[in-house]
Amino acid sequence: MCCCAITAVAAVTVAGAASAQTFYVNQRGSSSTCLGEGTLACKTIKEAIALAEKSPAPNTIEVQSNEGEEGLYHESLKLLSPKASGLTINADEPGVVIRGNAAPAVASTFAGSLTLSNLSLSTTEAALLLATLVDKQTALTLDNVAVSNEEPGGLAGIEAREHGSVAMNGGSVEMEGTVGGFSVFASEAALALSV
Repeated sequence: MCCCAITAVAAVTVAGAASAQTFYVNQRGSSSTCLGEGTLACKTIKEAIALAEKSPAPNTIEVQSNEGEEGLYHESLKLLSPKASGLTINADEPGVVIRGNAAPAVASTFAGSLTLSNLSLSTTEAALLLATLVDKQTALTLDNVAVSNEEPGGLAGIEAREHGSVAMNGGSVEMEGTVGGFSVFASEAALALSV
């Protein structure tokens, strides 16, 4: 009887671990499942986030770059659902830049955890943004992430509010061309910066 119970627990553990997915993104991708590299990847990070939110956590999105413009993603990523909790968005090679075009480059506003790694985040003038990265409620980890705000009226590179938290390991925050902005602005949020 004891042996059967151990086998059942082991089967549940293996099934839980197997349910986590890795989704792939590159600009040559043409898949709707994002489950492979090259043309089997999705073309946008937004597509991969939508799929990750439908899969049991924790999930990973690997964003690929192929030199030049193919590493530049003109997207504004909005992570609003707790279904994104446990998600990691990782650049699997140098040169991946997420440039927010209509909102912060990344906005996370859910109770849960999110990790961004090996990415560069920036804004465009057309976006008229206050911050490049906005975190509300989320336990956000930044591993080797470079954040840049080039807006003349930019408030911050990173803005954390509403009991969010930011743990930054390596990387940088630059305020280029801004007047009176903050590299990191926090209100009712916890910060742990190691750069």
